[in-house]
Amino acid sequence: MNKITKNALQFLILSFLIVFILTLIFFLLYESRRIDEEYLQVKSLKNALLFREALLKSLKLLPTLVIFIYVLCFSALFTLKPFQTDAFTYSSVAHPSYVLLVLFLILILASELLIIPRLSKEKAEIKYRLQVARRAASYANELFERRNYEKVLSVLDVYLQIDNTNQKMIDLYNSAIKNIEEIAAVRALAPKATTYKEKAPETYYEKGQAAYEDEDYYSALFYFERALELHRDNEELKELYRRTRAQVARSLGSITKEEEQKKRLIQQKERGIEYLKGKKYYEAYAVFSSLQKKYPQMSDLSLYLETVVKELEKIDFLPAELRESEWLPSINNLIFVDRQGYVNTVERIVPFRNNYYFYNIKRIKMSRGSPMVNWKYGKWINGGIRLKNNEGFRKVNEKDLEGYITTPFVEPGYLIYTGEKNALQGMLNVYERFSLSENLRMSGFDIESKERYAAQKLGILFSVYVLTLFISAFSWAKRSIYEFPPAFKLFLFIIVVPFLAHFLHILYVDMNSLIIYSHRYFSRVLFGGMNLAVYAGIINGIFAIFATLYYLSQSSRVE
Repeated sequence: MNKITKNALQFLILSFLIVFILTLIFFLLYESRRIDEEYLQVKSLKNALLFREALLKSLKLLPTLVIFIYVLCFSALFTLKPFQTDAFTYSSVAHPSYVLLVLFLILILASELLIIPRLSKEKAEIKYRLQVARRAASYANELFERRNYEKVLSVLDVYLQIDNTNQKMIDLYNSAIKNIEEIAAVRALAPKATTYKEKAPETYYEKGQAAYEDEDYYSALFYFERALELHRDNEELKELYRRTRAQVARSLGSITKEEEQKKRLIQQKERGIEYLKGKKYYEAYAVFSSLQKKYPQMSDLSLYLETVVKELEKIDFLPAELRESEWLPSINNLIFVDRQGYVNTVERIVPFRNNYYFYNIKRIKMSRGSPMVNWKYGKWINGGIRLKNNEGFRKVNEKDLEGYITTPFVEPGYLIYTGEKNALQGMLNVYERFSLSENLRMSGFDIESKERYAAQKLGILFSVYVLTLFISAFSWAKRSIYEFPPAFKLFLFIIVVPFLAHFLHILYVDMNSLIIYSHRYFSRVLFGGMNLAVYAGIINGIFAIFATLYYLSQSSRVE
């Protein structure tokens, strides 16, 4: 690589970096002055939102920036002193500039297909988290005024997971704890609330030892039973388990006066454990919930019940879980078609902690005379929306299961954008566009076809390629190698040319839209149903050939 070629590459790359950084700074300042008040709750998230918003706008202007820096270099910067040598020729800057243009096109392609969709998703997620934080802060204050301190803690737990540096919210949390403790002291009850911190994880064996030392033999029995399932050959564990069972038997004798009742309890518990081991969770839940109500002092039953509930929550849910999350901000009034042929309308969807909660769902079969079915709650579980009203855990027969589950063609993360087609299309990367287009249309989305999507992206790439080569060559032909442009002229040039480049880029993209529109007429008559992307690629390719020939045909002589 000779010195002139090296200088040309350095000028192009440095010009691009400088212009891109200035553009990013401009949009950062611009967005910081127009951000909505609802997104100011959490400073760190606000800054993350501003950065992504500015970066998105800058990346969308990449085609314009590339065209602009090529025009700037070929009309002005390549006339500077480093290029004014006897060895200078047009090819010494044209060839490396062409190679670099290909790399810029790859960057633009990656930006359009992957980076911009990813940033759009992240921006939407940050906006929702900020909405949750704002709602949690206001709702916690409302609850505190109503003296509902337990609920204040649960709401602030949500807030502090988003922003644990807000001193006002931490003070409110501690005030709620203090009030709960005071109320508990008045009622001669132990405080139920604890400070905001996480417990270190422990093994079943360690938990069992701690419970045994505290003489909580029922809890110790539960943990040792679980530990034995993992370590059947541990003699020390077996001995501790034997002692614990003996202690439980002694205490059980004081609880149950009749030996028959004691025997029945042991049999029911063993049956519940067998159900749990056999993954019959609904049956195990019925056994342990019944026993726990009858013997609330036996903490091992509560722990077994908790284990069963955790397993059931993987396939079912309790309405109480959704009622606790009703205060969260939601996406409202959605409609979609599912795989069973039902049209579903949802009043509210609440995305929360990797879950999706549905409220007031109405389903109607797409056939004449079908009745509408109403459901109060729904939760996304295992690829479908489990539906129910106010009932608890209840096993549904296999033949009736279809009526209790709606299976959309796409996940709720896409369904929430039912009313925002453009927003959704901006978030889909190239893989999602090609793999989900059909499913999105089946769900009721008016989304563009894969061929149209490819044709549009080709139009963006060809606009940069054609305009960059053509205008660069034209600028080279009109340059002056005898003097650098005066400062005022250069200033006007730098101000005007970006707008001109952007206008020409938009004009070319609109022309590509006309090419796409003409496909429905010309392809049927002349090309026998040619693929839209191929059709657009051929026409744009013709323009690209002419632009390349014009670019390479410029004289290399020194004027």
